[in-house]
Amino acid sequence: DSCGAHSIPYLWGTLGIAYRTDRLPNAPQSWADLLEPANRDEPHIIMMEDHEDILAGPLLHQGHSINTSSNDELKAAFELLQAQSPAVLTYEYVITSLRSQRYLDKADMALAYSGDQQVLNEVEGVEGEPWRYMVPEEGTLLWVDCLSIPAKGTQKALAYRFLNFLNNPKIAALNSAELGVATTNAAAKALLPEEIRQDPTIYPPEAVLQNSQVYETRPSEATQTRRRIISALINAHEAR
Repeated sequence: DSCGAHSIPYLWGTLGIAYRTDRLPNAPQSWADLLEPANRDEPHIIMMEDHEDILAGPLLHQGHSINTSSNDELKAAFELLQAQSPAVLTYEYVITSLRSQRYLDKADMALAYSGDQQVLNEVEGVEGEPWRYMVPEEGTLLWVDCLSIPAKGTQKALAYRFLNFLNNPKIAALNSAELGVATTNAAAKALLPEEIRQDPTIYPPEAVLQNSQVYETRPSEATQTRRRIISALINAHEAR
């Protein structure tokens, strides 16, 4: 359903908090741990420059739908992000930021997707896998990676071959295991090692799924408001 009539699902997961176990005395439990940190004046958090996903946490924390078009609710979410801003190192996606060797010595929490912690531990290159991932108690959003072929593409036959290759259960299972991300392919899931299929950060328990939301179509005005919010956040942060 998330991929519509003209694409196919490939991978799926959740949005949550990546955190360093060796730098935080306690593991985060709530969106408040990311959005209202105790050491708010010390930059140590990495967010992301995505006008949709950056608002999901604040909206869920305040008890609202991630699909809201209410200006009052979006304003309240914006104000929460504004207050958090002094604790933010960057709004660049955490994997991109840390791969470029920026903030390795400062970042201890980040807005992230399930599976990102695996890449972050590879980037850090230290023993013990300090980066972990969790879904906050208020809930999360479910994301789905969809694949499609442009209608005006000139290599459609080759593209279909590639999609068929990616959806071969053995190939899909290999990619899922390598990335630490859930596959939408039931036959591929059956080929995964038991430890992956039982990993709650990859395949969330039913309670988490029941407390999750998915994006829905909304008025263009609401999308424009979200774009203005992230633009204002980044501009203010860069002006510090």
